[in-house]
Amino acid sequence: MKPSRNTPKLGFPSDYENLTPKHQQILELSEQLLGTLGVTGLELKSIAKKLEVSPSLINHYYRVTETLVFDTVIYSYQKTIRKIQSETEFEMNPEIVARTWIREMLDWTTNYPGVGVLLEFPRGVLRSGGKAHSNSEAQLSEFMKIMSQYGASNVAYMCSSVRALQKGKQFKPLSPVKVASLIATDSKFAMYVSLMGFATIGGGLWMAGRKPADSKNSFWRSLGFNPNKQIQTSIDEFIKIIKAR
Repeated sequence: MKPSRNTPKLGFPSDYENLTPKHQQILELSEQLLGTLGVTGLELKSIAKKLEVSPSLINHYYRVTETLVFDTVIYSYQKTIRKIQSETEFEMNPEIVARTWIREMLDWTTNYPGVGVLLEFPRGVLRSGGKAHSNSEAQLSEFMKIMSQYGASNVAYMCSSVRALQKGKQFKPLSPVKVASLIATDSKFAMYVSLMGFATIGGGLWMAGRKPADSKNSFWRSLGFNPNKQIQTSIDEFIKIIKAR
């Protein structure tokens, strides 16, 4: 799924299916740095240093840090969407599709919380302290437009699995327009998909925040604190409720 492009080129989105090896390395390293350290942990010069290349090579792809940040978020998000949809391309059991969606989105937000946060607060990129440039607002607008298209595809896919579970039918992808219509006319369905979407993203960020406590604070362990187990139990119960109709 590729967003339509009717606006001037601002350095993103890249052609993620035909990246050069070096461009691939840049985006993967950027995903790791942005995902674990946040916007303030990502600079073009740090990318060049870690890859042991000249800064001019990085500048060949990205003139300013903001462009790299926006491109990295799109790259990371669309990669996760593509993985979910490719794994369930021929799957007709909606519970498997729903669980796959939850698992992959949880893994994504847990492993790259700095990327996940920018889905909700993209303007934070412009307040990151990076070098200001005249296209900042234009880049933000373009980024939000592209992400809304990817987001519509991702949400519609998730909603399709919830609808099939709710109605006891085989999984069939629904269009964003159809999903919007169902949300407007079925309050229970609207509640289910809202909970599943927000809880998955929020749950992933919550689990990411618990990692330091799990590994360093024995107090949590002594109480039997297990974020993964708690999340899984919640998922199991949630799916039972949907299937109960």
